[in-house]
Amino acid sequence: MHDSLRFWTDNSISIEARYSNTKLSSNVVRLNNAWYIVKHIHAKNIDVIGLVLIKKNYSFENDYLTNAFHNDFNLHPHTKVSKVKMSYSFDISDRNGNYLFSLVPINSIFSKNIHWELLGMLYFLSIVFILLFLVKWFRQLSVQQEHSERLILLIIIFVLFIRYLMIEFKFPFQIYSLDYFDPGHFAVSYFYPSLGDFLINSMLILFFVISFFILFRKGKFVRRLGKEKQTIKFIASFAFFIILIVFFHIIINLIRSLVFNSSIILDAYKILDISVLSIVAYFIIAVLISSLIILIDHIFFISKHFLKKRQFLIVLVLALVVYYVFALFLNFDLSLKSLLFLISLLPVFFYIHYWSKKYHYSFYIILIFISSAYIVLFTANTMKIKEQNKARVLISKLQTERDMVAEHLLTNRESIIFEDKELENLITGEIENKPAETYNYLLKKYFQGYFKKFDLDILICCNCDNLESANQLEYCAKYYGKQIDDYGKKLRNSNFYYLNNNNGRVSYFGSVNYSGKNTNYTLYIMLDSKLITRGVGYPDLLIEGKIKKQSSMDGYSYAKYSKNELKTRSGSFPYDLNDRIFENSGQQYTFVTHNDYNHVVYRSSDENLIVLSRPMVKSLDLVIAFSYVFVFFNLLLLISLSINNFSSLLYQAQLNFENKLFISMIFILALSFILVGSGSVYYNVLQFEKKSNKNISEKLESVLKGLELEVFDIAFNDSLLHKANIQKLNELLRKQSDVFDTDMNLYNLEGQLIASSRPEIFSKKLIGNLMDPEAYKQMKINEKVRFIHQESIGLLKYTSAYALFRNNNKKKLAYINLPHFTKPGLLQKEISNLIITVINLYVVLFILVAAIAFFMSNKITQPLRMLQSKFSGVELGKQSEQIVYNKKDEIGALVTEYNSMLVKLAENVELLAKTEREDAWREMAKQVAHEIKNPLTPMKLSVQFLQRSWKDNDKNFEKKLIKYTQALIDQINTLSNIATEFSSFAKMPKPQNEPVNLVVKLENTINLFKGKIFISLSKTNEFA
Repeated sequence: MHDSLRFWTDNSISIEARYSNTKLSSNVVRLNNAWYIVKHIHAKNIDVIGLVLIKKNYSFENDYLTNAFHNDFNLHPHTKVSKVKMSYSFDISDRNGNYLFSLVPINSIFSKNIHWELLGMLYFLSIVFILLFLVKWFRQLSVQQEHSERLILLIIIFVLFIRYLMIEFKFPFQIYSLDYFDPGHFAVSYFYPSLGDFLINSMLILFFVISFFILFRKGKFVRRLGKEKQTIKFIASFAFFIILIVFFHIIINLIRSLVFNSSIILDAYKILDISVLSIVAYFIIAVLISSLIILIDHIFFISKHFLKKRQFLIVLVLALVVYYVFALFLNFDLSLKSLLFLISLLPVFFYIHYWSKKYHYSFYIILIFISSAYIVLFTANTMKIKEQNKARVLISKLQTERDMVAEHLLTNRESIIFEDKELENLITGEIENKPAETYNYLLKKYFQGYFKKFDLDILICCNCDNLESANQLEYCAKYYGKQIDDYGKKLRNSNFYYLNNNNGRVSYFGSVNYSGKNTNYTLYIMLDSKLITRGVGYPDLLIEGKIKKQSSMDGYSYAKYSKNELKTRSGSFPYDLNDRIFENSGQQYTFVTHNDYNHVVYRSSDENLIVLSRPMVKSLDLVIAFSYVFVFFNLLLLISLSINNFSSLLYQAQLNFENKLFISMIFILALSFILVGSGSVYYNVLQFEKKSNKNISEKLESVLKGLELEVFDIAFNDSLLHKANIQKLNELLRKQSDVFDTDMNLYNLEGQLIASSRPEIFSKKLIGNLMDPEAYKQMKINEKVRFIHQESIGLLKYTSAYALFRNNNKKKLAYINLPHFTKPGLLQKEISNLIITVINLYVVLFILVAAIAFFMSNKITQPLRMLQSKFSGVELGKQSEQIVYNKKDEIGALVTEYNSMLVKLAENVELLAKTEREDAWREMAKQVAHEIKNPLTPMKLSVQFLQRSWKDNDKNFEKKLIKYTQALIDQINTLSNIATEFSSFAKMPKPQNEPVNLVVKLENTINLFKGKIFISLSKTNEFA
């Protein structure tokens, strides 16, 4: 027929089979669980209806069901949709001006969208940058101005005043609207009302420590104190150490308060449970520890100017002893681990300030290693105490344990029970075996599903019946009235009662009055939780947010014993049937460790015992937590170093061979982590899905066989939709659901719902009465016998399996559907456990391999650095030392070539020196010959002139003889001078003695070789 439903693309709403019976003729309709805009197209005998979602409108909300607008509208979920115009509403019309609906805002709606969150973060960052600016300004003031101390102190006082106003008036409002400032996460006092306030206060503590360092370290304080007597210096240093220890005590108490008074998960080994709040908490801890370390560094820097090593140690030990005595006398919460942490930090700074006098990166690594180890141990110990206190609270709740889901269902079903005419006829009519018939009726119709975890008991009393109890004969009303008076607590908006009778079971009681012809009847209904339950609850989909199970019991197991026998249990721990292992010495609370669980045993009486258990923290968990904290603190250190000295960091970060080798090894490890980890997760997810689908298929086959046996006597044919058969089918599906522990839905061949083992899903309009369109297509059109795929209700995704149901004649009768609601939680748990295992393993491996890579790269490049050192020391004319390297590898071959090069170089140097000497002597000989040849010419001419004068009998021969003889003597003297100069050429100059300041010379020499060799200069009074 043209009026019948033929096709649909979504089964989230219920649609009538006939178009004439629907409300789709309106422009805007509310269909079950949502508001829609209706678009209608009519062509020939076909009506196509399009529905545009406006807003979801479930009868209740939880984690999976939210009454929110379509994402494109970007409207606050508390805004209401109405088809009635109001004076303060916003009317919505179509493009033609036709009125559609109205949006009704609710008073005091405040929407904190992403822009608001961003604004708050920007305000918070502005506080950080202001503090950084003030620190930089203080440093400039201390250098440029003589009297800057007063100005700095005034600014510090002003900052404190502004901080007080922020706490008092909660401004800026954008900051205090952030989730970090919610007191639900952390609150302890007026000055620490939230985690965000704690973060700001911790940064202010760090700011004050640095500011006071600027005042004392770079001001005139050190110079003034240096002029005082040694006793004054001693007292001042002692006072500084007392301040340090008191500050340390304050810091530790702040960290303890953060761990103890917060609801934030700080178990670092539970990596998937770590939230942004957890990271903020660890950042606060890092800031506080940094403040302590900086203060230690400042005090060591100041004290080393006044105290020698021995004096320094005496003052330090004396301060620690005084603090320890006062701590014992005043009952301070003193932890040996905390004292060891402080004592382990002090030698590092002692070495830095009295020996090394340089801050290497290894120095920071040691501090981070010590701090990370302490924080992990301190947090674990504090969390253990916190868990013990929490366990006491949970045990007190378990004493009066109530099932909120059962109470909610009882409240909803109470009115239906009271108005059930068939039940009334059973009670007031003349029926044989009335109690049994009534019991079966109640059990099948009202106390299936979730209530299968309870034992049902009923009693029918009339105005003449009575009951014997406690050796007394009392009327029913009087007896149960006394039970209510002694143990009962009425449920809200209900006539049912919770009975706190301390029998180890959760008990509920209710009564219904009926009036017969001559007799008044009362039906008493009693529900007691079964003696041992698996703790399997209703799907979260059907639980309202306001009554959803509390997460405080997550991760816990518990058991209740009465008269040494197990009455009820929940959780993963396998409790024994008797309480022998939990016997104690009569104490009310006892803490026991058994089977890798920590147990809190509470004995409320001689007969009743409650045990609350939680997995213990293992040593491997602490190692994993240390790895995460160590990496996190290192990242913070690198960021802070980058901010303080970015240019220097870039210069030092140049990639040499050692760094390249180290980075390559880390990169290979990280790549393997990503590939192997991702592959492992992907493979295990596929395996889990295959296993789950296989289990669903096997369960589906079992359900079909069970149904075939059960429906054999039912008129399961064309009259299937008869009311009597539908009721039987509902009862049948409930029974099969209990047997196979799964939900079941039955659809006819047209895709319409016939029966369900969990009708609440449909009666509460969480989903429509039509079959999933993809499943209907595969089963109806593609004629598949089995089909498994993913479906969703709200935000809950689950696996849904379909199968064709036939009769004995192989005639198609219906489609059976098994929605597997428990899979999302199991899959998430499986994946979470796998990811946690992989990440934890690789974090530990990462740190180990990083450490190994660091030492290996250093070891591998050590011969190269040795070669570099030897190569740089090679100079012509100097004796170079050969390298001793016995390994036969590439480095060994290079060393052999180097040593042979040195030998050849020495030979060549010797030849070169010989050649240079010969050349020098040749040049010298030429020069000497030239110098000798110069006076010989005039001497030869003089002799020739004398010979000529002698032959010619010159009259003036005697005068010429005297003249030329004198010339010869002068030339001979010149030759003598040349010979004298040449003979004295190889002589060393005579030493010239003069006074020299040996101390200055030695200091200059030490400074010259500083960094290459270790030299120390000790001065005594005799030579100082």
